[in-house]
Amino acid sequence: MSIRRQPLFRFNGQDAIGLAIGMKPNANLLEFGAALQEEMDEVLADLPVGVGVHLVADQPVIVEEAVVGLHPGADRRRSPSCSR
Repeated sequence: MSIRRQPLFRFNGQDAIGLAIGMKPNANLLEFGAALQEEMDEVLADLPVGVGVHLVADQPVIVEEAVVGLHPGADRRRSPSCSR
C-alpha cells in the first residue's frame, strides 16, 4: 500500500509552502510592514524563474487602510510589489 501525503498548505488550488512572519512585541506594525516589504523586494529579485511569492494576509496594509480611512489626508507610504 502506498501512502499519499496531503499538502498542508495550498494557494489558488496549488501546493504551496506557507511562511508566517511576525514582529517583536510592542513594535510598530506600520514600520514593520514597510521594513518587511523592503526585504521582500530584495528576496523577490533573487528568486529563480517560476518561483512566486503571494501574500495571503498583510496586517500592516489593513491597519494602514484603517488609519487612512480615519484620516483621509494621511499619506500612503507603501507601494505593493508582491501579489496580493
